Amino acid sequence: MKVCKGCQENKPFTEYHRQGKGLKSKCKPCRLKESKEYYYQDHEKTKESKRATWHRHVLKEILK
Repeated sequence: MKVCKGCQENKPFTEYHRQGKGLKSKCKPCRLKESKEYYYQDHEKTKESKRATWHRHVLKEILK
């Protein structure tokens, strides 16, 4: 059992993502919530970044 740094609840190790030889400090649900908040915090910037990455990938495939 491990205490999550996000929700302060004691949860089993299966509720955490691995990090190297150990585990992340926040449980999977807390990390998901954090990721969603970050994504929607600046949605337009996130969309532009994903679009630029996609275009770079497609351009690399075309130039091969």
